[in-house]
Amino acid sequence: MINSENCQATNRRRNSHIPVKPLVYLTKTTDAPGFLLNLSETGMAIQGMEILQQGWRIEFQFPLPKTKIEITGAADVMWCDSTGRAGLKFSSLCEFDRFHLNRWITDTQPALYST
Repeated sequence: MINSENCQATNRRRNSHIPVKPLVYLTKTTDAPGFLLNLSETGMAIQGMEILQQGWRIEFQFPLPKTKIEITGAADVMWCDSTGRAGLKFSSLCEFDRFHLNRWITDTQPALYST
């Protein structure tokens, strides 16, 4: 059972969060899958198939949307709720993946704000 006090958090975003459409399949290498909801330079939001716990470190792998790049690493659960949504902060991301993630964010942002 999750203590709701541990899973509630205020919005403390420092980076742009790019919504990902359509949802991208995300897997924890040791457990259940989830769906990627948005990405930033420092982390991501997911909809998990199971309830995560704040403070957990999980491993992940997902294809970067509209590319053939697989992003792999580890992240810490910073917040979570009772529906399976969680905010993850990257704790381990190799330079290659970080470069491609940052480039994807830079290339995607202008399309979000154009009219």
